[in-house]
Amino acid sequence: MNQRMGMGLMKLIYKRKGHKVDLKNYRPITMLNTDLKILSKILANRLKEIMPSIIKTNQVYGVKGRDIADTTISIKDMIRYINEKNKNGFLISLDFEKAFDRVEHDFLFGVLKSFGFGENFIKWIRILYKGAVTKIKCNGFLTHVFKITRSIRQGCPLSALLYSLISEPLGLAIKHEEGIKGIGVEGEENKIFQYADDTTVMVKDLKSVKKAMEIVQMFCKGSGAKVNEEKTVYMRFGGATDLTEHFTFKEMREIKILGVLMGRDEKKAEEIMWEELLGGIERRLNFWKLRTLTLKGKVLVLNVLMVSKLWYILYGSSMPMWAEKRLKKCFLDFLWKGKPARIAYNTLIGAEGEGGLGLMDIEQRKNSLRVKIIKMYLDEENKVEWKKTMEYFLSKCGNFNLGDNILWMRTKKWMTEGVPDFYKELMSAWGKFLTCVYFNPQGRENILNQPLFLNNGILNQGKGIFYKKWWDVGITKVRDVLYEFKEGFLPIQYIVDVMEEAKEDFTRQELINKYDLIKKAIPEEWIQRIENMEQTKQGWDIYVKMGENLYAFKECGVKRFYCFFRDIVFKKTCC
Repeated sequence: MNQRMGMGLMKLIYKRKGHKVDLKNYRPITMLNTDLKILSKILANRLKEIMPSIIKTNQVYGVKGRDIADTTISIKDMIRYINEKNKNGFLISLDFEKAFDRVEHDFLFGVLKSFGFGENFIKWIRILYKGAVTKIKCNGFLTHVFKITRSIRQGCPLSALLYSLISEPLGLAIKHEEGIKGIGVEGEENKIFQYADDTTVMVKDLKSVKKAMEIVQMFCKGSGAKVNEEKTVYMRFGGATDLTEHFTFKEMREIKILGVLMGRDEKKAEEIMWEELLGGIERRLNFWKLRTLTLKGKVLVLNVLMVSKLWYILYGSSMPMWAEKRLKKCFLDFLWKGKPARIAYNTLIGAEGEGGLGLMDIEQRKNSLRVKIIKMYLDEENKVEWKKTMEYFLSKCGNFNLGDNILWMRTKKWMTEGVPDFYKELMSAWGKFLTCVYFNPQGRENILNQPLFLNNGILNQGKGIFYKKWWDVGITKVRDVLYEFKEGFLPIQYIVDVMEEAKEDFTRQELINKYDLIKKAIPEEWIQRIENMEQTKQGWDIYVKMGENLYAFKECGVKRFYCFFRDIVFKKTCC
């Protein structure tokens, strides 16, 4: 590769934090030769297809099928779980100084070889990096050419993939170190979460912290990385000891991880985060108020420049009612200059073809994001850590350990008492969406574990059944009214005995009538599958009906979910 092909033009971008005279507060971005970027893109397209099979840790950066929101949701859920169980533990947010720029090329080539990449592929990476030279553009002037002896060039299509590969040895070392005790649900420990160089370590005790930091230092020696101890911060939970006696890390009550503020007190952290976010939106809107815009132009400003800033935060954080009301008022003041609205809000949110202007409704968008979380959860191919904690919190709904089978119920409000606000929002949104969901459990066990009450698949005259007394005594699943090892329903006397043991008030005829309704409501197809006694394939066939159309749930996206929720509240104009 000739020098011109490997030439880069570097520009230093201020990070918008810290003093401007400190070089550490600038990020180098390199503009590369088009020929080199074409070659890099070809290699990147080949590499990205196998990344999910190579990256075995919680690293999500540049890995196909993984999302940055998976990391933030997982960490927030772990904090919720620690607080719920009142466990001791530490969360350490590591800051690697100039992470991309400090990568040693020999370490990069060694990692590629260790992961089994062939000599031909490694040769191409060597060509790209051994021939790398650059100039710096500063204040309109160009420096002399100098050789790049280390770093992964930010601006190269391969950079994200290569950095994920480089950081994988750190994740694997901490994950498999028996001396490090992580935190997890049902014995499955979580120790480290990574998004590029943003690394969060979660461990139980001081001994684990020390061992983890030993591994981090070993990784730094090999890769060229350096921990910035001034910016590395931590939180402790329960009765965990103070780390400042052993490390120079700063203790915090709230830490911003990947743009999301997290804290020991979740509600306080979210209040601070929403106050900051809403304050920024209000300041930007004050600027736009100075411009003369049409109503349609104002809607465009709100949709593109304002509400778009909320979606990433809303993926894993609940939205307090005060924040939602304040934001809605702020938007209406912007649209109507503080005067009474001339068009109803619930009309403005409709599509243009239906008489609206397409204003994005925050509550309905939030609901659609919650349904997307359910979709990701039900996708068996989606292996993410937050699924375990989500199942734990779902099992708390109703206090009868239904686990994720409670998703097939239209839960009542009292059933979600005691679960985090995020999961209250999730179950509320999903309960509304269930009205258009058609599902068919495939396996015998799936059917037996189906909720008996408030289930869209078990209906009496088109409505769900709910017997509070039956629920209170533990009759909550289909299996609770069927024989386990032979065909047929349990006799009415079993229900009577359970009620008498729980000292519930009832009449025998009342129980007979209710039991007959349940027997008729359970689909005959389900009963046949159960009595077949064969372990058919597990899983679900889930469809969504919107209008006259039927869609596979797994193929639906946030846009379609939003249309469903918007149509519930949309009001058409009279003319």
